Amino acid sequence: NGDYRLAGIGVNVPAVKDYKYDFIPLWSVSNWVQDVLDEYNAKCHFNSRGVDVCEELSLPTLKDMEDRIRRPEQH
Repeated sequence: NGDYRLAGIGVNVPAVKDYKYDFIPLWSVSNWVQDVLDEYNAKCHFNSRGVDVCEELSLPTLKDMEDRIRRPEQH
C-alpha cells in the first residue's frame, strides 16, 4: 500500500500571493522521527504511580530535520 507517500507536513508561506504550500513527505523525515523516538525510549519511563518520567532529553531540532530532508515539494 503506497498511501504512506501521501502523508506529510504542509507549511503555508503567507507572504507569497499564490498561497502555495511546501509539502514535506513524512517518509523523508523518518530518520529524524526515529531519533526522537529513540531518545524518548532511552530516557523516559513510567514510575510506580504511572506517571511518565523523563531524564533530560537531547532532542534533535527542527534545523536538524531540515538538514536531513529532501527539498520540499510545491503544491
